[in-house]
Amino acid sequence: MQIKSKTFQTKGDDCKIRPSDLQRLDLVKDLLALLNDPYVGPYKLAETIEHIPVFAARCRREAALFRPRSEVEDIERALNVIGNRGIEKVLLELLEDMTILNADLEGRQAK
Repeated sequence: MQIKSKTFQTKGDDCKIRPSDLQRLDLVKDLLALLNDPYVGPYKLAETIEHIPVFAARCRREAALFRPRSEVEDIERALNVIGNRGIEKVLLELLEDMTILNADLEGRQAK
């Protein structure tokens, strides 16, 4: 028997920030606005998150930690598992990693 969420946890590359992810910063800003809107539905939230693949992968990974024996590859399911606080936690980690990568890239250009 293969548990998909355990399989997903081993794919660390999907959760790694790449320079191309910095181009999605506007989508991250949109996501922040959605999270502050009390009337936003879960489908709009999931749709926006799907356009930020590294964030979606991190949400799935976080959900797999909470539900190691259940299916969490579907982004809507993953968001339900981790809840708003989990989404905020993953988002803060993503923003921190994006900031570090951006600083590293700017430091390399300055040399």
